[in-house]
Order: sequence, then structure tokens, then C-alpha cells
Amino acid sequence: MNKNRYLAKQTSDGGNAFLAHLKSDDLEEAIRIMDETRIFLKKDEFDPIARILEKEADDRQAKGDIRWAVRLRRRAKALKVSQAHGQNPEKRIRRVVLPEGYNGKILLVSVSVRQVWEMTCLRSGDDWHHKILQATEEEICDYGFPQANVCPVGGAWIRFMTDGAIVIYGTSDDFGECDKELASRLIKRTFPEWKIFKQR
Repeated sequence: MNKNRYLAKQTSDGGNAFLAHLKSDDLEEAIRIMDETRIFLKKDEFDPIARILEKEADDRQAKGDIRWAVRLRRRAKALKVSQAHGQNPEKRIRRVVLPEGYNGKILLVSVSVRQVWEMTCLRSGDDWHHKILQATEEEICDYGFPQANVCPVGGAWIRFMTDGAIVIYGTSDDFGECDKELASRLIKRTFPEWKIFKQR
């Protein structure tokens, strides 16, 4: 087999394997194949899969299964981002998930992918720190990194005050106290106009 024919076959095989992994929701493996074989799929090859995920998300939401609807929408979003940016986790995983006005528990988590990339993220959204961790593990998986290592590195509480201040205080019974200075820096990136205060 001459070189051009070999490369064409490799690209074709890679494309088929890539699409198979996309359809089975294994985005991390799909993108690894894309990177290794240097295949480039056109937008019209990504879009049908993303539309299937979005339709399934709509169906789940209509049935009241909000959790799975959210997860499927994340997967569709990850597909679209991976088309433009490949396997770059920075483009898919938000550093901070914290709605303005939130009063409750926060958790710092370390996320590492294949021991070559790591970042610390801040997450919120539940009455229990261990539930925030569980939701974060699902989120990272949905964004295409099922093998990622998601480790808690401490928790706290947060309160948005009416005077434009954010107060970080307390600790986590499950995971201990987070680095409040790091939490403050992460929050400041998302809410640069707010004043942030740290308390014990």
C-alpha cells in the first residue's frame, strides 16, 4: 500500500472510530483518536450527534428528569467546543461555578486529566459538600473527561451581601477548610466588581 493510500485509510479508520466513541458518549477517547490520527471532521459530522444529545435532553426535561437533561446538554456543548478547540480542558471546564447572590457551601476541587493537565476549580450548589463533589465529578465526565481525577481540596461557606461584598467563611465537615485566599482569587475573576472578605 503506498503512503498516500495508507494515510487515507488511517484517516478513514480514525474518523469511524472517532464517531463511534462520540456516539457512545466517550468524548475523551474520541478526542484522543482525533489527536493521534490528525483527522478533521466537518461541522456537519459533529452537528447531528450534538442535535441527538440536545433532543434527548429536551425529552428528559419534559419528563421531569432535570439532572439528566443538564448532563446531556453538557455533552452536546462539549462536542461543539471540541470541534473548535480539540481536547483543551481549559475551553470546556469553567474555573468557577457560582451564581451571583448565592449563599451556601462552596468546594475547591483539583481536576487533573491524564497527569498532564491540572487546575483548581470552585463549585457550589448544594447543602452538602460531598454532594457538590459528586455533581462536579458528573460535570467533568459530561464535558468529555470520564477518566479525570477530581479531588476535593477543602470547603467553606459563602455569602453575597447587599452592600456589594462577598464573605467567605467557615469550613467543611467532610473535607476540611479550603484555601480561602485561592477561593478569593477565583471568585474575583468571576466577580471583579465585588469586594471579597475572608473570615474564619
